[in-house]
Amino acid sequence: MSVKEGFKHTEETKRKMSETLKGRPKKPFTEEHKKKISKANKGRVFTEEHKKKLSETAKGKNKGRLRSEEHKKKISEALKGRSLSEETRKKISKAMIGQSNPNWRGGPSFSPYSPYPPIFNNELKQFVKDRDNNECQNPYCNYKSKKLTVHHINYNKNNCSQFNLITLCNSCNSKANNIHRWQRLYKKILWSKYE
Repeated sequence: MSVKEGFKHTEETKRKMSETLKGRPKKPFTEEHKKKISKANKGRVFTEEHKKKLSETAKGKNKGRLRSEEHKKKISEALKGRSLSEETRKKISKAMIGQSNPNWRGGPSFSPYSPYPPIFNNELKQFVKDRDNNECQNPYCNYKSKKLTVHHINYNKNNCSQFNLITLCNSCNSKANNIHRWQRLYKKILWSKYE
């Protein structure tokens, strides 16, 4: 029987050891150390409960700490009432518009890499929306989203003629991927306005 076998540290010693190890960078084990750990664990028997916990952790069900129900309740109580007010949300939203947004790139929508020509600007888009009574022009639209976009009927982004642009809601614009079907429909709708 070795000297360490059956020896238990006091709670105070365990706390001190824990404090000492906090914040230390974790070093990868050497091959020699791995062999020692493997040798020490040979013949070790785990309880069924312990095996189940190890299995769940490995599957990602309980990554990190396993928290008791009591601990979860304490966390929940501590976080209650910490949601942002509507006013605060609006302030944050306003503060993130345009140049204040960390993703701002100097307005590159008309950069050399943009698929749209400079003529496809807000003025032209507003003209098309006004012409179409600020409504989605898809007669099969069920959603009628408030967010409107201007769609290129022939899918050529360089053709910004008013006869190639139509107002759609965000939902219908995102569905317009069957080029030939939608192209025929939207041409028909647009030309009916000019007949």
